[in-house]
Amino acid sequence: MGRIRIVRVVFLALLLLSAILLSGCEYFSSPQNTFNPGGTVAQQQKDDFLLVMWPSLVVGLIVIFGILFIAVRFRRKPGDPSLPKQIHGNTALELSWTVIPIILLAVIAVPTVEGIRTLSRDPGEGALQVKVTGVQWAWLFEYPDIDAGGAPLTPPVGELRIPVGQDVRFEIHSTDVNHSFWVPKLAGKTDAINNHVNHMWFRADEAGEYSGQCAEFCGLDHYNMRMTVIAMPPQEFDAWVAEQQSAARQRAGDGEEQLASNGE
Repeated sequence: MGRIRIVRVVFLALLLLSAILLSGCEYFSSPQNTFNPGGTVAQQQKDDFLLVMWPSLVVGLIVIFGILFIAVRFRRKPGDPSLPKQIHGNTALELSWTVIPIILLAVIAVPTVEGIRTLSRDPGEGALQVKVTGVQWAWLFEYPDIDAGGAPLTPPVGELRIPVGQDVRFEIHSTDVNHSFWVPKLAGKTDAINNHVNHMWFRADEAGEYSGQCAEFCGLDHYNMRMTVIAMPPQEFDAWVAEQQSAARQRAGDGEEQLASNGE
């Protein structure tokens, strides 16, 4: 009867723990859910994570339930003061839990190393270049290869537009404290550090808005250091760029006219 009671308590505890953990999940609706990727890099990172997670979960459950089984099965019986049977190891078991993890790690290592190599590559000259600057407490973006009135095109603070299906190469740095650039559905985190430039890339495979934020505590307004990446079909992105360039030229022309009128 005691053993059944223990099993019931363990089962209810696991059920309660699962309910607590699952209550914080928003698999489909969360705007920053890494398990619902919208880009090539995020998908690769998810696949690599799951590749390691599932074997780890199985091993963890085997160990946990093995410990529980041993604790219940070989517990001291009431009224039995004798010592349990003394053993000196089991060669087959010891070989098994040594060889199996080696094989498991070797199998995991091949796709993991290939994934790291893919994610760390330079996307090349065909990628859209974006300069990212982290400041307290905002993200500033700049397209160094897109001219807008004699200066690089600069979108509104905290807003980045990219074309769907094209690699985007980022140069990331900070002007003050450390920040961390993170758009969960498109890629993992990359630190923004003062006096140092970090590089990363990602590609959006689906049009839409992707929420991001600073993932490094950087001061009192850290919670408000957010960004939105807007992935647009290539033709719409080109039209947006042309519109921004036209507006920049118009502003430059108005400024020259103002200077000329002031000189008169």
